[in-house]
Parts: sequence; structure tokens; C-alpha cells
Amino acid sequence: MQRVVLVVMSFGITCGVLAQNERVMSDAEAAHFWGVPRTQLTWTDVTGPDFHVYNGITKPPLSGAVSIYMGDYPEPLSDYGATVVDVKLGNRTMRWYKFRRDDGTLAQRTQFHFGYTWDVWVYSDRQSDLDVLVKELSSYWMFSSKPTSTATPKG
Repeated sequence: MQRVVLVVMSFGITCGVLAQNERVMSDAEAAHFWGVPRTQLTWTDVTGPDFHVYNGITKPPLSGAVSIYMGDYPEPLSDYGATVVDVKLGNRTMRWYKFRRDDGTLAQRTQFHFGYTWDVWVYSDRQSDLDVLVKELSSYWMFSSKPTSTATPKG
């Protein structure tokens, strides 16, 4: 879990250098924003000049984290020596890159265009927690509602 927090903090610090503001979302605000009754994550919102990054750290007993980038200039996808799988995220089948990071943490990443580019990272020490996190993300409004434009996996 400490490795996962360090990875998300590093990403947040990098974005924070460019960010105009960063704040912790209350549980009620996060649940309302994502359109769910409750969330298993504690969320921060980073707003930059041309992007938003939402970082979620799991609440116990889960271990892991989620980062969602929404903007025009995400980090380019790489195969990371990954296993590429098609997995449902809400009502969309997305191409996920599943790999083990250098620190041993399991990671999954997908990227797609839906008004702007979405770059979704999910991290955990356990595959079962990754599955729980993807299931939670699948219930969020932007993944569970019908798209107003075509959301296509990149790959």
C-alpha cells in the first residue's frame, strides 16, 4: 500500500507543479460528483491550465489507488511489456494494459477519447483489489451512462 501511495503522490506532485489548485474532496462531494451513493476511495482534485486529475486512495480494507486524467495531453500509452486485455468499464469495452511496475505493484491503464482524452490508471498490490476498483469505476456516471460521442479505446 505504501508503494501505491508513493506512486500516486509522485504523480500528484508532478501535476501539482503545474496545477492551479489542488483539494481533497469530501466523501459526500466525491460520491455526488461520481454519481454513486458512496465511494471506497478518498479523492483529490487537481486542476491545471488544460487538465483535471482526480487521484483516489483506497480506504481500508482495500489497498490501491486510482488516477483519472482528463485533458488533451496525457502521457503517451506504452505497452510496458504489458498483457493487453479488453475489459468492460461501465458500458464500454476498453483496452487495458495490465503490467507489474518496477516496485512490484500491479497496474492497469486505459486511455480513450470522450470529449477529451481520459487516461485511467488503477494500482494495487492485489489483483482482487484492482478488480474491485474497476468495478467501482464502472458505476461512475461517465462510464455507466450512454456516451454522447463515440468512446473508443486507443491502442
